[in-house]
Amino acid sequence: MFTYKEYEEIIRVLKETGLPILDYSEITEATKSFVILRHDVEFSLSRAHILAYFESNHLDIRSSYFIQISNNCYNPFSEENISIIRDIIRMGHRIGLHYHLPKNNNGDIVNGIKKELDILSCFIGTPIDRFSIHRPTKLILSLDLQIDNVINSYASRYFNYCHDNNLINTNKSDIFYLSDSQHKWKFGYPNAELLEGVQRVQILTHPYSWSEMGSSSDDNFETLFMEKKHELLNSMNMECSHFPYERMKLFENL
Repeated sequence: MFTYKEYEEIIRVLKETGLPILDYSEITEATKSFVILRHDVEFSLSRAHILAYFESNHLDIRSSYFIQISNNCYNPFSEENISIIRDIIRMGHRIGLHYHLPKNNNGDIVNGIKKELDILSCFIGTPIDRFSIHRPTKLILSLDLQIDNVINSYASRYFNYCHDNNLINTNKSDIFYLSDSQHKWKFGYPNAELLEGVQRVQILTHPYSWSEMGSSSDDNFETLFMEKKHELLNSMNMECSHFPYERMKLFENL
């Protein structure tokens, strides 16, 4: 489960529907059919980089990668990660901001998004014209936030907020939304049967969930932890001449 081979099969099924895979910027109010591919990057830019390469070089598709800048799991502004983000852009993908809502949700959200868009644009060296909101609330989704010349991935052109007890609209006659959040497809799995009759669909995936071999959620987090541990050890070794990298086995049980 959650292997790149599985992802390839999902893309094959999407292509067989005949629906065009479009970027947000290509969609207007008059667009009758589309597939949007979106990736929210939450734990690992390295895994996002691998998935972006797989999409562009093996699947011949382009998508949007939304990056967090207020995140304790990765630093998007490190030299290595800026290089990764720029390489994702070089492959033809788009970069967006994955915005964390203020903890009290009472802040000026629009200005907060604008500030973080400016910061990300400045560091990456290219304009960032889109954002997705991390864990949007019912209230935030219902606002249909609008910012001039900026794409909101949850705007009504790309996403239909469901006004009943559910956050997500999965009505096939409207804009169909599927997501692999929490390492599971809780709104339905994107296979031929589910996609039959769908004309407009947005699919959200999280690159940290996907790998060459695939795994359960628990095993995936264990592997991810090991990857992050080695990233930290390598960084310490590069930064500190006195770091005992040759004794790394002392850290194996951490």
